[in-house]
Amino acid sequence: MHNKSETLHHFNHFKNMVENQFGTHIKMFQSDGGKEFMCLTKIFNESGIFDRLSCPHTHQQNGSAERKHRHIIEIGLTLLASSGLKHVRIRLTITRPDISYTVNKLCQFMHNPLDVDWKATKRLLWYLKGTLHHGVHYKINAYCDSDWASDQEDLRSTSGNCVYLGSNIVSWMAKKQKVVSRSSTEAEFRSMASLVAEIQYVHNLLSELGHSNKNQPLIWCDNQGAVLLTLNPVLHTRTKHFELDLWFIRERLAQGKIVVKHIPTRLQVVDLLTKAPNTAIFLDLRTNLL
Repeated sequence: MHNKSETLHHFNHFKNMVENQFGTHIKMFQSDGGKEFMCLTKIFNESGIFDRLSCPHTHQQNGSAERKHRHIIEIGLTLLASSGLKHVRIRLTITRPDISYTVNKLCQFMHNPLDVDWKATKRLLWYLKGTLHHGVHYKINAYCDSDWASDQEDLRSTSGNCVYLGSNIVSWMAKKQKVVSRSSTEAEFRSMASLVAEIQYVHNLLSELGHSNKNQPLIWCDNQGAVLLTLNPVLHTRTKHFELDLWFIRERLAQGKIVVKHIPTRLQVVDLLTKAPNTAIFLDLRTNLL
């Protein structure tokens, strides 16, 4: 029986089968007094069938069918309790604070769950399925900068970058470049290529942890020449010294894996990693960096 409205149809079918195949009549009908059986009252009165009500949750009175039904429910609840669904629901609250109250209440009955707890759990899963776009989303923001020819001994540049996951810094680097850059744009591109590789590592790490970030990582650079060059599909002779880094970044841009934007120098937090600013600028950048 799929719907309770089919009770009358199925009872008439069963009554006719008993009378035609076994040559007898139904003398007593036992139920738990559910509303779906109210439509049978008229047939009971006309046929002289005694309507007997059983005590709920009493296997000795509810009959074989009720015992089997209750046994199936208890098996399902036992499997639910041992399936580890509790830990799944607790993990969901990390990025879904809107279900914290519901999960808290459901976890209180995990050791002795009832049918109502199972229904509440299924309702929670239906809610999550319909609201997959809700929750806490972590966006990757990254900053890169370079101090061109800052080393007075070999005139090599210093690269610096940092990666933020949401509002928290998770990766940072300050390192002298291995080769001499012939322009500030070249030095900036080498720093940006190193940052793109670091972003790819952070993205792969998040994927292994089961967190899929659909937002494109945003790279902030204070060199307008470097930003414009990433969007220019035409190669110039001045870019042949860092052509590999240029194509590496453009490939990630074409794939939609990164977005490069310009940021004013006064807001570039990576200056703290590549230069030695005065006290006022140091305190200001430190506040923005951490």
